[in-house]
Amino acid sequence: MSSSTVRPEDQDRLAEQDVARRLLDSAAQLSYDPATQVDWETPLDPDHHGASPEWSTLYGTAYWNELTDAQRKALTRQEAASVASTGIWFEMILQQMVLRDMYAKDPTDPRFQWALTEVADECRHSIMFARGAAKLGAPAYRPRRPVVELGRAFKTLAFGEAAYAAILVAEEVLDVMQRDW
Repeated sequence: MSSSTVRPEDQDRLAEQDVARRLLDSAAQLSYDPATQVDWETPLDPDHHGASPEWSTLYGTAYWNELTDAQRKALTRQEAASVASTGIWFEMILQQMVLRDMYAKDPTDPRFQWALTEVADECRHSIMFARGAAKLGAPAYRPRRPVVELGRAFKTLAFGEAAYAAILVAEEVLDVMQRDW
């Protein structure tokens, strides 16, 4: 009978580090830099919607039917910019939570490095959303003050898997919308 000299908690840590290394390798190949990979200089075609019309809050209503085609396109542009602003807000909460969790941890650990890589990717997403909203000619849509304060309390007080689950659910909704647009 053979016995292991590695404790179960060490095996878990090693397995997590291996996953983090694979994620780092994947991110090195797949990370997207909107500053260099999006042509921000090309003008938008005014004949296109900002998002699929079906995603519009008014789609299928009597109000939608009363709008001209140009008004529908303008509405979807504003709604897309609003969703992008909401995405930035959620991503900033996620970034702060990740940084808080990694604060004062071992920077040589692949899990730490993966966390920083994730924050960097989220920063790039936020920049892309911000530039996209500006390109759509939209104002800066921001949450109202009470919502900002709730977000501040959440990112400060929430911890563990439940904290991340709440943010990731919101991000998943935004990701589904992006893929469909």
